[in-house]
Amino acid sequence: MTYKPLAIKSMAKLGMHSAFFGVGLLEVAEKRDDLYAITADMGGYSGLDRFAALYPNKFVNVGIQEQNMMGVSCGLALEGKMVYATTYTAFALVRAMEQVRHNMSVLNTNIKLIGHSAGYSMETLGKSHWATEDLAFTRALPNFTVISPADSLEAVKACTAIAEMQGPVYVRLCGSRNCNMVYTEDYDFEIGKGITLREGADTVILATGRAVYEALRAAEQLAAVGISAAVVNIHTIKPLDDALVLSLAQRYRDIFTVEEHNIVGGLGSAVSDLLAQQPSHAILHKLGMQDQHYNLGDTEYIWRQAGICGDQIAASVQAYLAK
Repeated sequence: MTYKPLAIKSMAKLGMHSAFFGVGLLEVAEKRDDLYAITADMGGYSGLDRFAALYPNKFVNVGIQEQNMMGVSCGLALEGKMVYATTYTAFALVRAMEQVRHNMSVLNTNIKLIGHSAGYSMETLGKSHWATEDLAFTRALPNFTVISPADSLEAVKACTAIAEMQGPVYVRLCGSRNCNMVYTEDYDFEIGKGITLREGADTVILATGRAVYEALRAAEQLAAVGISAAVVNIHTIKPLDDALVLSLAQRYRDIFTVEEHNIVGGLGSAVSDLLAQQPSHAILHKLGMQDQHYNLGDTEYIWRQAGICGDQIAASVQAYLAK
């Protein structure tokens, strides 16, 4: 389906979650009779209202029972259904990790786990609701595909794309309404293929999720001081776009990764794992949560502690290149 600029702007106002379920899932439902949506008490907040109203027999709210959600999802999947399951990321991949491992990875079921409010999205609700380890958890699970959309349009595209593939998927959704727009026009989305958003001669920034927008801001600020930085959206963490990353490692001396996630186990680690196995002179610099917990506050306050706001990314790149 082709999306016009006005529709894309409307998606940004909805936020990743509501765009994913309110737009993307409805498109999937029109094509797939075997689709079921399961949630652990996140129906309205996640944007599943319209789906629940249109397909009441294909919507299940198990209540605040994340482990049970995975069990119900597995049962449906083993009966040949395609299941989209969603709840807070912090609980789906910590409280229900055993069930995610067995019911999705080990059994290789056709369950799409949609992580709601990942990263620091929940802000002042506290560290119990933050999720900065989820990419590490899911990267380590065999059979998993792991996707981290950059904005609301990409969330919709991810929603429809994963319906075309068989097997377990984790999609990481961040932020709330009025998400920053990375894409203002429609584009081709392919699982496992990174997207170069900006060309650059001096260095490259690989970013994922909400950090993509910040990376673009950083590139603009770097250009103002004479540094030409390319920006690449790595929306699929697993499988990583190996060919693209390796080509960049041959082209640039310094590669920067930026993510709203712990630098242990996330995008930076995925890139590091690949480069360690290949002949390359590239130096990798990982920007993100520096393996520590930060003080509570709004998103920008937390991000500034981690150093992943656009101006901070630019300053870090400039400092590293100066060395």
